[in-house]
Amino acid sequence: MKTIIRANLTHRAQRSFTPHLVKPRYLWWGWNGAVKTSSPKSPLFIRGAGFTLIEVIVVIIIIVVMTVISLASFSQLAPKRLSAEARKMVSDLAWVRQMAVATHNDYIIHFDTSAERYKVYRGSVSPANEVKNVLLGVDLYSVSPGTDLRFCTFSDSNPQAGKADNDFTITLKREGKQKIISVYQGTGYIKVQ
Repeated sequence: MKTIIRANLTHRAQRSFTPHLVKPRYLWWGWNGAVKTSSPKSPLFIRGAGFTLIEVIVVIIIIVVMTVISLASFSQLAPKRLSAEARKMVSDLAWVRQMAVATHNDYIIHFDTSAERYKVYRGSVSPANEVKNVLLGVDLYSVSPGTDLRFCTFSDSNPQAGKADNDFTITLKREGKQKIISVYQGTGYIKVQ
C-alpha cells in the first residue's frame, strides 16, 4: 500500500528569494519500504486518473441524444408494422385464392377479432382441416360481413373459381392508423387502402 505525503523539498535559499519557483515534491513508500520522491510531472505521480466534470457531462449528453434518436426511430415503426401486416395478409389471401383454383378445394379463412388472428381451412372449418394459423402483430379491428371468407373451387357447376363468395372488408389498426383490405366477389380481386 502506497502512502503519499506532500513535502516541499527545496533549498532554503530558493524558498526565501523565489517562492513562486518552488515546485512541490511528494514522498511515498514503495513496495520495499524505501522512501521515494516524485514531482507532479513524473510518471510516478499520475494526474488525471479520474474524469473531469466536463467529460462526464459530455458523455451524458451523448447518451441522451442517442436515446432520443432511438425513440424517434421506434415511433416510426408503427406505420411500417401496419403496412407489413397488411401486405402479409394480402399475400395470404392471394395464396388461398390460388390454392382454391389449383387444388379444386374450397378454402375458408376464419377471422377471430378477439384473438387478433386468422386461420385458413381446406373444405370446412374444423381443426382437422386447418392449413395455416396466423397471429397478427396489429389489431384486427373489424371484418365484415361475418367472420368467414370463402374462396370457391372451379367446376362446371361453379364458374366462380378463385373468387370470393361475397364482398369482404377487413380493417387493421395500430396506434391510430388503419389499413382496409377489400376482397371483391366478382373477381376475387384484393385491394389495400
